[in-house]
Parts: sequence; structure tokens; C-alpha cells
Amino acid sequence: GDRKLTAEDVADAVVFLSSPMADMIQGVTLTVDGGAAIHP
Repeated sequence: GDRKLTAEDVADAVVFLSSPMADMIQGVTLTVDGGAAIHP
């Protein structure tokens, strides 16, 4: 969609990565851009 990225979107990613659900995620870059990198 055409929705703009918000600070809350980034905060949601930080909360997820700080949670036990992300225990097995290490050493990767998580791009929070709403798909803009693959759909310019």
C-alpha cells in the first residue's frame, strides 16, 4: 500500500526482536520499510 512508515512500525520490530519469539534470530539485518526495498 501507500501507507507511510511510522515510528510505531519501527518500535514494533524492536519489541519483536527483544522478545522470546526472536530467540533464534541472530546476525541479520531486519529492514523495516513496508516492502519499499523490493517494490520501489
